[in-house]
Amino acid sequence: MVRIAICDDESVFSEGLQRRLKQEFGSYDIECDFYIVLNGKELISLCQNRRIDVVFLDIMMPGIDGYATAERIRKIHKNIMIVFISN
Repeated sequence: MVRIAICDDESVFSEGLQRRLKQEFGSYDIECDFYIVLNGKELISLCQNRRIDVVFLDIMMPGIDGYATAERIRKIHKNIMIVFISN
């Protein structure tokens, strides 16, 4: 089971990315749990409370931007894979 978080302030983009990822991982019979959050603060809280394997993280967000969020996440979990995205 791969646990994937998608963090973007545009929910339409996040939902579209989730659909594409489900399709791609499904074609390889890989089970995934998805979590969608709208900002860096929510993502940091999610990573503190759940084991997340991969984060798709928007760079430009109001409040805490993607780079600052990634720094904080790395302090929580050093091995989490972070993929920066931008729309």
